[in-house]
Amino acid sequence: MKKNSLLLLALTSGIALSACNSGSSSPTPTPTPTQGYMYNVSYSNNSIVQCALDYTTGVVSGCVSTKPIGAGALNGPAYIASEGNKTVVITNWNSVNTYTECKVSNSGLDIASCQTHKPTGAGALDGVAGIAVDVNNKYAYFVNVNGDSITQCTVGANSINIDSCVTLQPKSPGALDDPKGVVVAGGSLVITNSTSNSVTTCPISAVGLNIGGCIQTKITALNDPREIVQQNNYFTIVNYGDNSYTQCLSAGDAFNPGACTKYKPTIPGALSGPKNLVAIPGFVYIQNFDGNSMVSCTSDPTGAILLSTCAPVGSNTTSQPHGVVVIPNTI
Repeated sequence: MKKNSLLLLALTSGIALSACNSGSSSPTPTPTPTQGYMYNVSYSNNSIVQCALDYTTGVVSGCVSTKPIGAGALNGPAYIASEGNKTVVITNWNSVNTYTECKVSNSGLDIASCQTHKPTGAGALDGVAGIAVDVNNKYAYFVNVNGDSITQCTVGANSINIDSCVTLQPKSPGALDDPKGVVVAGGSLVITNSTSNSVTTCPISAVGLNIGGCIQTKITALNDPREIVQQNNYFTIVNYGDNSYTQCLSAGDAFNPGACTKYKPTIPGALSGPKNLVAIPGFVYIQNFDGNSMVSCTSDPTGAILLSTCAPVGSNTTSQPHGVVVIPNTI
């Protein structure tokens, strides 16, 4: 899983013109999204749960479960990401070597469009877990648990170019160790390692991944870390091992392993086997895999979560929820 990233735009307002240019018109500001959809994947039901999301209030409502069949069938779906708001890509844990793509629009999920794919040869997946998409440089990155590796594929207009996939294995000092979560952050790929409670960062660019530049760092504030997201000044990681989350202050877009703190919400917002999360401005949503539920928390403008605000989301009753992504409606 994500998003997570997610995947929301930092939208800017128009630039005020000086008096000497008063005869010219200002650029029209791009409006911020107010509505969109949240897509949750159900590991046990092999389904996708679509919910309406109000970006202003953070309210999640109208959740409906759909199950792709045939050529688009899921098999233990785990993580989900957006390919530039037109397509979602889902990793299939049970089959360990496939991913499923489905088209989305302002009307929601196009279930009939779902197609499951299996890279082979040099690009084969090996116990695939997390997925992140670099929408600027047009690459998708899958992390593989069995091979402690990363599968890199180019991304076309609406789908991953399966024939472009290549699987790469970083070595020490940037080795992976049971990788689960992954996020694109500026010029880096940031990966959580669940066994060693560490994070591996690797440089990425317009030519893809530089595995020779990967660095692994152990972090005492992690406990079986899973998905990771970035929002403004913070990276947030969910810890499956002790029902907590960890926030790490970023250095620009770079992950800062020396500035991490763990937090553990209590009832009514207690976590129960968290495996994934997603963030929008002002809100963070955490999936409880063991609790079959979701918890929402508010966040301040820096991205810091306000611990006392965490509470259950009653409208989302996904069975064994694993991956989650949000996509704003096109304006």
